[in-house]
Amino acid sequence: MKKVLSIDLDYIMKPCIEIYTNLDYVDFCQNPMVRWDQFFEFSGMTSENLNIDVSNLMFCYFVFLKAIKESKSVSFGYDHDSILYSIEEYEDIHLINFDHHDDFLHGSFCNNDLNILKKTNKRRVTEYEQIIENNFVNEGNWIGWLNSKNKISEFIWVSNENSANKNRNSIIQSTCPNFKCITKEQVMFSSYEFDHVFVCLSPQYIPPQHWHYFSMFMIAYEEITGQSSEEHWIKNKKFEFEKCYEKVTEQIKTKI
Repeated sequence: MKKVLSIDLDYIMKPCIEIYTNLDYVDFCQNPMVRWDQFFEFSGMTSENLNIDVSNLMFCYFVFLKAIKESKSVSFGYDHDSILYSIEEYEDIHLINFDHHDDFLHGSFCNNDLNILKKTNKRRVTEYEQIIENNFVNEGNWIGWLNSKNKISEFIWVSNENSANKNRNSIIQSTCPNFKCITKEQVMFSSYEFDHVFVCLSPQYIPPQHWHYFSMFMIAYEEITGQSSEEHWIKNKKFEFEKCYEKVTEQIKTKI
């Protein structure tokens, strides 16, 4: 068994994240600097409108401080799929994920699924099919990807009460039977010893004025462990992109 603790700092954006991630007239961009420049120019919102949930931050910070004293390895990353660089080879994973999103499904191809349902009266989850068939993995479905590889034994999502992702809990349950969705008030730790602890910033989902909280976790790691956080910081690569062209490369190699 491998115990994994993952903390996505978008969890602290509970008061406003559902508002600013659902503005259809503000385009999402993978580049976080472009994403927020465009957001503040065209949304009519300012940084003062985007406040954190302090109790969520303090709870995550408390859990993190306890965990890094006892755990075997720690890493930090920008996007949540960066965790896979550390746990891709793990089996029998017992995962606790603090996150505003379930990260089992990203929400891709929902329109396709809706059209299929209308035409055939059959429900399909095209995204999960593509995860299985074509290694379709990103920061929003990395848990689904692990589950498709039969690596998840238990998945506990510590969610926000207002997360819209809860609407698909039944879909997750159907493919990951040992799935639980709880709030921080229901969290009970029998031990703070994990095989791996991961913290990600999610800079497309948390505005720049709050990025310093990511630094706070890294500083705490250095002070408590005496190790450099730089050595455990995944900042120049993305797991999604490395998997994206695997089958393309395989096909090209067969022609050489």
